[in-house]
Amino acid sequence: MTHIKPELSIIIASFNARDTIEACLDSLRGQKTERSFEVLLVDSSTDGTAEFVCGHYPEVRLITSPNRLHCGGARNRALALAGAEVIAFLDADSYVDAEWVEALMETHRADYLLVGGIIDNSSASSLAAWAYYFCEYSLWLPARRQRHVREMAGCCLSFKRSAFDRYGPFIEGTYCSDTAFQWKLRRDGHKVLFTPKIRIYHQAPASFSRFITHTFEHRRAF
Repeated sequence: MTHIKPELSIIIASFNARDTIEACLDSLRGQKTERSFEVLLVDSSTDGTAEFVCGHYPEVRLITSPNRLHCGGARNRALALAGAEVIAFLDADSYVDAEWVEALMETHRADYLLVGGIIDNSSASSLAAWAYYFCEYSLWLPARRQRHVREMAGCCLSFKRSAFDRYGPFIEGTYCSDTAFQWKLRRDGHKVLFTPKIRIYHQAPASFSRFITHTFEHRRAF
């Protein structure tokens, strides 16, 4: 990983992600690629996530906030510092396989501003996680064919920098910033390319109480 003229900027928004951030960053550290990429993590946690990342992942560009940041605000901060022409978002409770960077960059050779892929459930033993997964990510289940989708979840969204320059910034203080951003592009006729070559693994909440709380807050935002 390098911060010198990267080909790809990977942005992670983190809030109280100490339990999941290690798997996320380990998966990026293990990428099988010769491409240069940077990782920018914007953290507004109160559980020691920032201290853990600072001590164990010196290659990560850490940006901290004393106030809670939703994804839109966190991503805006990172995008102001990102150096690449291709931007990818990854959630702090997600991780990727070793070929993710290669698959993502290869797909971005196509003439699409927005690109995404499969969101898989990594918590297969939890009924609450499956409930969360199907409610949240049913549009991006494992599939064999490439197609257009009406939008991509923020945890698996990537785009060319020109898309943000024209349609950004993200709205802040809410959960629906990635959807609102994509609505602007869709109104101008842009399509989101979904490809099974790109796959992330999401670590869903393991308790029904967390699932219900998150789902309520998420739906209220919309």
